[in-house]
Parts: sequence; structure tokens; C-alpha cells
Amino acid sequence: MTMLKGRYNFSGFVVSDWGATHSTNGSLVNGLDIEMPNGHYYTPENIQDAIAEGVVTMDRVDDSCIRALTGYAWPC
Repeated sequence: MTMLKGRYNFSGFVVSDWGATHSTNGSLVNGLDIEMPNGHYYTPENIQDAIAEGVVTMDRVDDSCIRALTGYAWPC
């Protein structure tokens, strides 16, 4: 996340390749915003658990949501 979104100031959202996501915590912490094709790991329950465990911050989840929704609202 630091390199793409921090150093390079990437403002878009990061999407997984189909079936390439294999975790909730690691993926969220490292900058993945949208799991494709169907959200097997990015479920509300898994994300809430990651927040409750202190692995992922609510700020990170908010950032992910804002990036994804901005992409839909203001397409290139």
C-alpha cells in the first residue's frame, strides 16, 4: 500500500485478479480495495472481525470504500 497509494499517490482503487485473493486481513492491510469476482474474503463479517481484532483500522476500510465509490461516481 505504501508504494502505490503512498509514494506514487495513486488515487484509484485496487482490484484483485479473478480468484487471486486468499485472505481478508493481509489483502486489506496491503491495499486491495475490491475482491473479484464475488467477495469470498471481503465479507462484512470478515471485515468486522479484522477491525475488532485490531488488524485493520476503520480508516483503512473507509479509504477503500471511498476509492471504490469514487470510481463508480466519477468514471474516467
